[in-house]
Amino acid sequence: MQTIDNDAARGIADAFLQQHGLAREDAQFYEVAADALTTMNQVTTAGDERVVTFDEQITNYQVIYSRIFVYTPSVSAGAVTQPVEFSVMGPGSKFKVYVATQAPVSPSFADCVDQAVIGGMGGYRRVQTPAQAAATGELELVQMLPLPVIEKLFKHFEVFMALDASKTLRELGLDPGQSDPPSRRRFERIQNPARTWP
Repeated sequence: MQTIDNDAARGIADAFLQQHGLAREDAQFYEVAADALTTMNQVTTAGDERVVTFDEQITNYQVIYSRIFVYTPSVSAGAVTQPVEFSVMGPGSKFKVYVATQAPVSPSFADCVDQAVIGGMGGYRRVQTPAQAAATGELELVQMLPLPVIEKLFKHFEVFMALDASKTLRELGLDPGQSDPPSRRRFERIQNPARTWP
């Protein structure tokens, strides 16, 4: 068996993605994280003294890639534009390749890669540029609702979304009738938004 360290884990993950057609042009290497198993041992000595020791063993490596969009603004009035990178946040922002800490010695690197990779997590679809935007270079814009419409929707749904002040206070272990003006005012504002508050 051959031992795999952080650097080797990244090389194996990169090679695995390339060999199997899984490499993404918008994926950039982020970091290698180690999953570790920690065990605790407690021994009582002859002098009735307890000795606690901890043992940590790396079980596998996570080779993590971030999703980065690169956008180059269109040239305007002869101005030189530079590419701009945007990091994706939330679901679909990263994917991982799990690599073992050891792998059998293989005659070829490709065989070693396939035996060392033990799993993966995540994934996302490629961003597709609409045909019109690709032809004209114009960005596709999303129309936002006007503010009066947003306010009307908020007022309509507020009665369904607002908290019940008395019920919420009871769930928190508080007496709805107790003297706690600041918190009661916060809850009552939600229940009675039309009332004039100090």
